Amino acid sequence: MTFAGFTSEAFQFLLDIKFHNNRDWFEQNREVYVRALQKPCLALAQALVPTMLAIDPRYDPRPQRIVARIHRDVRYSHGIPYKDYVFLSFKPAGAMNSQVLSCYFYLQYNAWGYGTGFYAPVRPAMEAFRARLLREGEAFRAALSQPGMERFQLSGESYKKRRAPASLDEALAAWYDKKSFYLECSHPVDDLVRSPALVDELTEGFGLLAPIVRFIAPPAL
Repeated sequence: MTFAGFTSEAFQFLLDIKFHNNRDWFEQNREVYVRALQKPCLALAQALVPTMLAIDPRYDPRPQRIVARIHRDVRYSHGIPYKDYVFLSFKPAGAMNSQVLSCYFYLQYNAWGYGTGFYAPVRPAMEAFRARLLREGEAFRAALSQPGMERFQLSGESYKKRRAPASLDEALAAWYDKKSFYLECSHPVDDLVRSPALVDELTEGFGLLAPIVRFIAPPAL
């Protein structure tokens, strides 16, 4: 299946499930979900696999593992069985989103976006990143300064008190002081997400993120 873009039916489903988040409604509309969201997401994942494996060959290449289930984890669902969004997560095979740096794409009824980051604080990985930032800050600055990187915004929880040493300028200190982070490009629903050209946008964007990802989570040699 070739990715052709997301249709109006996809966005309507994601809006409707916000107000009808129950098993009966989902089962009545399962064919819509499969047609408008699941299959296009699998096609998008497949289209991006070569790009993502070039970033990190440890990434799981199986689309079924890249596309997240719409069912929520019952341990944390609080009686809300389904997500009202879909997302793709590129990460090493066997790893959980809460354990590693991942690259992702998400789609909501009114927005879409992509980026890289930690789903939750992963202290060992962040400590290793901070140590490398002190040693090789200029290399990281160069990655951040690539043309096109202005599309991404840094977010995430920071420590209340500054931890960065005085030797780091404000730009690098903002990274050093994060408990975890995500670096994301987000958009309202537009013509791009409705078209096959989304693959080109994501290929280019993840290519820009590749030096960031490799700096923070170096691929195994």
